[in-house]
Amino acid sequence: DAKVDGRWISPCSPEFRRWYGTGQRTRIQFIRERTNAGLSVVLHAPAQRTGLGRLQPDDLTERSECVREWWREVAEAEGLDVIDLADFTCPGGSDDCDLDSRADGIHYGNEIAPSVATWLIGRIQPRIPEGRR
Repeated sequence: DAKVDGRWISPCSPEFRRWYGTGQRTRIQFIRERTNAGLSVVLHAPAQRTGLGRLQPDDLTERSECVREWWREVAEAEGLDVIDLADFTCPGGSDDCDLDSRADGIHYGNEIAPSVATWLIGRIQPRIPEGRR
């Protein structure tokens, strides 16, 4: 959720998409003006509830999917490559995510982080022009 103009809005709401979208498109434009490199968006894997209780809403996975969907739409509209981390960490869908390696349901711990980084580099490196690697 985000607090906008004094009220909380959900990542699944049209208001959130408008508010967040303006900021993200501004950032994409800022980067484009400063580099000729191709840009990619890395989508996070769907978040999963863990033992953090009240810190995680019951609909955490749904909210996470809203953000992922929105990012995919923005990336495609902006002509950016999309790399979906879920292809690596959730091969069988959101019910098959490697939850044990994400104590907070989102961020990867030390055990799997090197494998995630290696997988990402393998997806990003081919997108880099030969003379810039």
